[in-house]
Formats: sequence, structure tokens, C-alpha cells
Amino acid sequence: MVKIRKFAQLLIISLLLGLISANISIPLKINEKHGIYMTVKYGQNKCQIDLVPQIDCVQSTIVQPYGTLDECGANFIDKIDYYTKKYEAQFYFGAKQSNISFQVPSIGVDVEYGTKELCFSPLFSDRYSNALAEIFEQGLITEERVYISLNKKQTDDGYAGQLDIGIPDLSKTKNQIVDLQVSRLYKRYYSALTNSFSYGKKELFTAHTVLFTIDTPALTVSLSTFIDMLDQFTQQGILFNFSFNSGKRPILYSIDLLEDITVGLLAQDGSVFNVTITPEQYTEPLGNEQYELLISYRDDQDGNMTFGYRIFQSYYIGFDMSQSQVLISEKNYQQNSQA
Repeated sequence: MVKIRKFAQLLIISLLLGLISANISIPLKINEKHGIYMTVKYGQNKCQIDLVPQIDCVQSTIVQPYGTLDECGANFIDKIDYYTKKYEAQFYFGAKQSNISFQVPSIGVDVEYGTKELCFSPLFSDRYSNALAEIFEQGLITEERVYISLNKKQTDDGYAGQLDIGIPDLSKTKNQIVDLQVSRLYKRYYSALTNSFSYGKKELFTAHTVLFTIDTPALTVSLSTFIDMLDQFTQQGILFNFSFNSGKRPILYSIDLLEDITVGLLAQDGSVFNVTITPEQYTEPLGNEQYELLISYRDDQDGNMTFGYRIFQSYYIGFDMSQSQVLISEKNYQQNSQA
């Protein structure tokens, strides 16, 4: 009996250790330009660098002077073409580390504003560098998935959320994680099929596919949906300032009358998972009782809309690289109410 009890204890410990080793968690921050990034160390000398955990990309790209890469201990691998070289380095994610390759453009790129991102997008080609694929191949995770969660507000020490690579952190979920149907028209991207788009009780025309991005907090909808929303604002007596020729988003003078946006996403089992976006999430206060409407429009007819990263405040969302599939769950109350 004692041996059985000890075996059970060892089994539980082993399972727990297995779960721990199957996951990498990295704190996320939001910079002054409203971009999401993570701070990690890389190379033999463990140089600190801010990188975007990109979910919409072709390959990992880091714009750095070659001298800086050499000083940090990154290794030159090959010359891809006249303009681009391939490097690899150890990247340190807390207590874990992974050898990740990346391309380095060499000509005509501003080092300060150039791309610095690790690619977690669906694998475009075996010849391109993909951080998620490499981390998986090295046995650091058991699933080729990445999950994103954001707080409603960034804390004083800069913490804005978390990136979970591998298995999900179920403490963040309120209910079961739902697999969404994939739009095969967008195999290169993480996508889901939609069946409805509503502003308040008014159902508006929308695209049949939603894509996901961490590059902007703003939603992107079709031109017709955008115009319909502005018409609804006018009918409600909501004052706003907007010109199509300005190149800027609408400015509102109050958000008191705004209503929730609801998007119906089709689950793998045929059911509908409704995503709700509140007025506080699709507007940005500018001061002086003015608010920017965080909704952009696209005038092409390719049939998709895009969720900005504010969606990660209310929902714990995962991305399965092998299937280009999106997984989603409402966040639990404790996580969702963080400052």
C-alpha cells in the first residue's frame, strides 16, 4: 500500500513537471506607440532586446548592426541574398533557453525603427525562420501553440499581459477552450469564420472571416460596415468628427451612448461563440472629453475583418501553428478584472 502511494505521488510529481516543462511564459508590455513587445535576452553575452511576438509574419526578423550581433554572441549562418544574412542565437525566456534563427536585413533599413520580431505565425515555408517551430523541434514544448492574454491596463512596472508558448494556462480561462473553424482562404494566417456582426441590437453587414493581429489595438472592418456604424452613431445622437480625406479615425465627444459590438465566431462543432467588444475597448480617451474611435476600414472586397489586440483583454486566445487554427475562451473574472 505504501509503495502504491509513493508511486502515485511520484506520478503526480512527474506529470506536474511534465506540464511545467511543456510551457514557456513571457511577460508582455505595450510601448508608447501602442505596440506589444516582450523583453528577452539573447546570445552568449545575454544582451537584452525588445522583440514583437508576431502572429502575422513570414519569418523571424531582427534589424541589428552586424557588430552588435557579434558582440552579443549571435552566430552567422549564411547569406540569404545580397541584402540579407541569416543568424542564430540562444534566446533566454526566464529559466529556459532556445536556439532560434532569424534574418537580418543589411541595406537601407533604419536600425532604430526596423523590424525586431520572432515569428509565431503558421509556417510559410521550411526555408524561413519560425520561432514557434524551432522551439517545438527542440522539445521545449509539446504543442505548436501560442496563447495571448492582456490586462485591461498596464501596471506601473510595465506588465501588460502574458505570452504562453506550448500548453495553455488554464487559470486564465473561465470556461472550456473552444476550437474555431478555420477559413481555408487564409491558410497563411490565423483565421476564424464569422456568421454575424452587431452593434447593439443592430446587425450589420460584415466579412465572413476574421483575422487576428497584435500590431494595433484597432478593429478593421469593411467600408460598408464602417459607414453603417457611423450612421448608427448619427441616429443615436452621438457627436463625432470625421472626414474620409483626413486619413485619421473618427473623434467622438462622448462614449456614454455607445453600445457593445458583438461578433459571432463559428466553432468547430458548428456552435457560435459570441465575442463582445465594449465601448471602452474600441475607443481611446484623448483628453478634453474627446475619444478616438479604434475602428478602421478597408475598401477592398477580400471578405475579411481584423481583431486588434484589445480582444485579448477579455478573451484568452490561442493559435495553433500546424492547423492555422484559433482557440478561444472567455477569461476568468480574476484575470479579466486586473488593473
